[in-house]
Amino acid sequence: MTILSPLQMLVLALILWALVLLALSRGGLLERYDLGLLGPILLVRTGRGRGLVERIASVRRFWRAYGAFARGLTYSFMVLIFLLLVWEAVIATSLPPEAAPRPEVLIGLPGINPLIPVGYGIVALGIAIVVHEGGHAIQMRAHDIALRSMGLVMLVLPIGAFVEPDERQLLAAPRRDRERIFAAGPATNVVVAFLCAGVFAWGFMGALAPADEGVMVTSVSEGWPAHRGGIVPGDVLTALHPTDPNATRGGTIQSRSGFSALLSERVAGEQVRLEFVHKGTARSVVLTLADRFDYYAAVAPDLNTDSNHGKGFLGVSTLDHGAYASSLARPMGGVLEHPEQGLGKAFFFVLQPVLGLQPMPQEVADLYVISGPLAILGPGGFWMLANTFYWLFWLNLMVGLTNALPFKPLDGGYMFQDRLRGALQRVRPKSPEEETAAMARRLSLYFSIFGLILILWQIIGPRVGGLLG
Repeated sequence: MTILSPLQMLVLALILWALVLLALSRGGLLERYDLGLLGPILLVRTGRGRGLVERIASVRRFWRAYGAFARGLTYSFMVLIFLLLVWEAVIATSLPPEAAPRPEVLIGLPGINPLIPVGYGIVALGIAIVVHEGGHAIQMRAHDIALRSMGLVMLVLPIGAFVEPDERQLLAAPRRDRERIFAAGPATNVVVAFLCAGVFAWGFMGALAPADEGVMVTSVSEGWPAHRGGIVPGDVLTALHPTDPNATRGGTIQSRSGFSALLSERVAGEQVRLEFVHKGTARSVVLTLADRFDYYAAVAPDLNTDSNHGKGFLGVSTLDHGAYASSLARPMGGVLEHPEQGLGKAFFFVLQPVLGLQPMPQEVADLYVISGPLAILGPGGFWMLANTFYWLFWLNLMVGLTNALPFKPLDGGYMFQDRLRGALQRVRPKSPEEETAAMARRLSLYFSIFGLILILWQIIGPRVGGLLG
């Protein structure tokens, strides 16, 4: 029996969804219940929530100032993310084909994207969408643009929300006001992302302390001494001692550098006793060290050197789990004193799902004890809330940065089109306004197609480079 891949299941579901909507539309049921269609997308309109938006937006001066901030923030991210896409396109052909991202990784939907857990993903994405559309709605009312309707966007499942402004009022508003309205969605996502990151980092990760000294095993090389001795990822290595009483003494392991120093004193073929903690139980195993030169000759010959001859090799990658929790608790720590290190920590914070560390694996969570007021939650409640705040950070950030791109139908695309229209009016002041607007729409469309090519090239480029190479 052939099992469909997540991408094939998505395509099949979309086809069935489109057929059902087509049948409902022809039967007149969609119009009867004030449901709208935008291609295969179903718009479910509702008047609920308007009162709340009106109350929040009543502080007009504050929200207009926030709109100006949002405009600057979104334009900044627009430039940065676009330049990042261009850079990724330039280097794509130099990457090996196996390094190309799978298509589903570019789809930010839980259950399709393998990086996003279904439970945490659905909750966090739903909140991110409400935050995004709420930002638009509040700015519209702060600038006296009427809301025609609000509602959900359905593509098999709810994938978003929308606010429908009075189009005439929006088009008649000054360009700067329109930009503030468009920018408010992605900027509010980014602001909420940073707030959630702060709660996760300072509130939750700051409450952790290592349960045992040592270093955590993150991966084990199959067929090498540690693997043969039963060491698995999540184990904590605590000590390394030679079995020969006449050999150089070993010692306890307190950090990655300390572990490397202990191992550097051992030679190939030497027997050692490795002490470790497996799921809270202290254990030890006697291993015969391999030759580091043989490992590199088999796995990475280009990195091998004669200096590796005779050096003891265990076959594990490790992480200082005390330093790991500390780096998550201070993701921007030291960025002013050492910008490169600080930015590296920030990227490490964002890349937790790619590294397989979010949601926090149970074997990693077991390495810590919870201190302070949050200990009252117990391990289950603590980690559920910690993971939820991380995914609120991650998906709000992704939604915000994606919508800042200067490609329609994203918010940044409409901001870019408005900018093009203003530039064309200055260059061709005597041209009819409708002609200028049409040209701006065409140029924006061409630029959006270019952006789609840049995104798809991340998948195609490495494979083309492999064929040409």
